[in-house]
Amino acid sequence: MVGYLLQLLGIEPSTYQGVAKAAVLGGILLACFAAGISLKDVTQTCGGDLRPKIVGARCLWSGVNPYTFRWKKEKSDWFLDPWQRTSEPSRCTYPPTALLFYSTFAWLPYLAQRLLWATLEWLALFLSFVFLNRTIALSFDKLLFTTLVLYFFVPSELWRFHVERGQFYVFVLLTLSLAIFFSSRANGDSLVAGVFFAFSAALRLPFILIMPPLWIFGLKRTSLAMLGTFVFLVCCTLPLCGIDAWKGFTATASSWDHVALKPSYIDPHRTEPSVPPIAEGVDFRHYIDFDYTDLTFNGAYRRLHLFRFDALPAASTISKVLAGSWLLITMTSALSLRRRGVSLQYILTFAIVTAFSTELFLPHRYDYAEILHLVPLALVIPLVAAAPNSSRLITAFALILAGLGSCFLPSYGVALRAVLLFGGYVLILYHQPKANFRYPGH
Repeated sequence: MVGYLLQLLGIEPSTYQGVAKAAVLGGILLACFAAGISLKDVTQTCGGDLRPKIVGARCLWSGVNPYTFRWKKEKSDWFLDPWQRTSEPSRCTYPPTALLFYSTFAWLPYLAQRLLWATLEWLALFLSFVFLNRTIALSFDKLLFTTLVLYFFVPSELWRFHVERGQFYVFVLLTLSLAIFFSSRANGDSLVAGVFFAFSAALRLPFILIMPPLWIFGLKRTSLAMLGTFVFLVCCTLPLCGIDAWKGFTATASSWDHVALKPSYIDPHRTEPSVPPIAEGVDFRHYIDFDYTDLTFNGAYRRLHLFRFDALPAASTISKVLAGSWLLITMTSALSLRRRGVSLQYILTFAIVTAFSTELFLPHRYDYAEILHLVPLALVIPLVAAAPNSSRLITAFALILAGLGSCFLPSYGVALRAVLLFGGYVLILYHQPKANFRYPGH
């Protein structure tokens, strides 16, 4: 079994003996144990964050604006979200393109969808692991990445939280993994890679920021394929909901930005007395009360009380200005680096890290999104191996690992994680890149 898994990951089993093979086997057993716990969670809890996606997808196909819809007693409980508070904006905070993705099984009973989407989340994680590992050339690098995934991501509370809530970030991870895989196989410009980058942006809009660095560094086919596919996916939503749904999505995101800054804001993960707690036979009072944090600079402001509550809107504005300034700096740096000539590995790393670092300036970004960090880790490990004497890269790698591992710190952990991750990303962008880099098979 271990040998078959190693071959699937693109690793020659004969290169792993003794301790290495035992480490992989131990990781597989740990992953199986985590999958068993996750299955128990899925069968005993409601999947509260999956519900607004399903209800939003059903509204989309029913000709109803998912972002302004409010359930009434005369409506079917197929459109009921028990966690939706009447005093707050819609919990459907996902773009119409993401709702189009979740409409695949929207008309199945919710309990069946709950099991189906949880299974697909685990499958997406495994496939992402496989495709990312196949982009790493050296056996030791593959072993390091495999160990990190099997021991620190798969059995983590963050991944358990992701599946228990029914989140979608792992599907973004899969599209990014496929994009990097096909780009590495083409050893340069790839239309297929651009298509998968577009799917990631359609699910998670900030990842559209991957496109400008790709264009600046000369991957024109990839960036044009990404832009064309993204526009096509947006156009696919227009016959269902028109431009009003996109306006509603923008308004809802803005409204949540203001609501979450109020001192009276309450965790929405509970039912409201005026709304039935049971929908389609599922009791939405059953969920795991995880201690999660908002991993953004705005979240750090709130956690450390750096601003008074009446001044937090100003803090949000500051974050937006900083995000714009950071993007301007990264694009200027890309223009400068283009003249030197850099490797494909560095180009992909630069594009991914630009999007990831900018997300730290968003109004909200919770712990379950941490699974996305598998992508920069898979890109950085080979960069460190190619430049073992680069103190910047080694420090960057250490900062990212420390940022991901500091989630156990209860109060100031969110601020420390944001600083560590952002610092690691900055060092990655501004190390001296090598012009030559070897991908598997090239």
